[in-house]
Amino acid sequence: MMTARKRPWRHSPATDHPHVGELLIFGEVEHNGHPHHRVVGGTPRIGEYRTRPERAGRYADPDCIERVYADLAFAHALVTGGRFAQASALRLKALKFARKHGDAEAMFSSAVYMLAVGAPQYWDERLRLAEECSGWPRQGARAQTLGQALLYCGTVQLGQGERAQAEELWSQLAELAERTRVVSVGLFAAEREIVLAVVDGRLEQALVLLRRFVDLADESGAPIRGRMFRLNHLTAQALYLGRTDLWLTACEEQPMPASLARPGRRPVGFFIRTAARSMRLAQLGRLEEARAVFRPSAERPRKWS
Repeated sequence: MMTARKRPWRHSPATDHPHVGELLIFGEVEHNGHPHHRVVGGTPRIGEYRTRPERAGRYADPDCIERVYADLAFAHALVTGGRFAQASALRLKALKFARKHGDAEAMFSSAVYMLAVGAPQYWDERLRLAEECSGWPRQGARAQTLGQALLYCGTVQLGQGERAQAEELWSQLAELAERTRVVSVGLFAAEREIVLAVVDGRLEQALVLLRRFVDLADESGAPIRGRMFRLNHLTAQALYLGRTDLWLTACEEQPMPASLARPGRRPVGFFIRTAARSMRLAQLGRLEEARAVFRPSAERPRKWS
C-alpha cells in the first residue's frame, strides 16, 4: 500500500558521461524517473533529439562504455521520428556492447527500453531478456535504472502468466524503494499495486489507488508521469464500470509537453491517444464527436522527420 513516508525521499542524480557531455540525451524529461526523456545537459526540444544524439554518436569513443549511452540517445531520436526498426537494432547493439564490458548500469539501461515496449512478434525475445536481466549482478547500477528494470521485468512475467515471478520481482522493487528512498523508484513500486488491482478485478480499489498515485506523483515533482500512468490504466474502469467519463476527463487533464507539440508534427503517442479518445466518445454514443476527433488524424499524413 502507498503509506506515509518514514524518511525523506531523494531524487536520483543524472549520470554524467564526460566525453559526450551535454550532447548526450536519452531517458527522462522529468529527472525523477519517467522512462522516456531524461536529460543530460539541458532540456531538449524535439529537433535536438534528431541532431544532438547524432553528434554524440560521432564524438563518443567507440571502445568506451559511453558508446552505449550515445547509441541509446540516437535510438530514442529514431523512435521519435517513427524509425522503429532502426531504433530496435541500435538498442540491441548497445546491449551487446554493454554485456561485453560487463557494465551493470549500461546493461540495465539498454534492457529497459526493450522490456518496456515491443511488438507481439518479439514477445519471446522480451521474455528471454526479462529472465536474463533479472539475474544480472546489480552492483554499480543506479537505483533508478535498476528500479525501472525490475518494474518491466515483472510486467513481462505477468504478461507471460507467471504472476508469482512478477510479484517476487516487484517485491525486490519495493525493497529497493524503501532502502534507497529515491523518488522515481518509489513511484515505480506504487505502480505495481494498481496493476495487480486491475488484474484481480478490484476496479473500484484501482480507482482509489490511481487517485493516490497522481497525488504522490505531484508531491514528488512528477505530474506528467502520474497523469500518463492514470490515463493508461483507466481503460478497464472505462469499459467495465461504465466510467468512460473518467477516462475522458483524465485525457483532457493530460498535458502534451510543448516541445512535442510542434505544428505539423505529432509524436506517436498523440495518434494513439486520439484514437483512444475517439473510441471512448463512441462508447458514450457521441458518434459525431468521435468522428470529428479521429478524422483529422486519419486523413493528415504523418510527418516523422
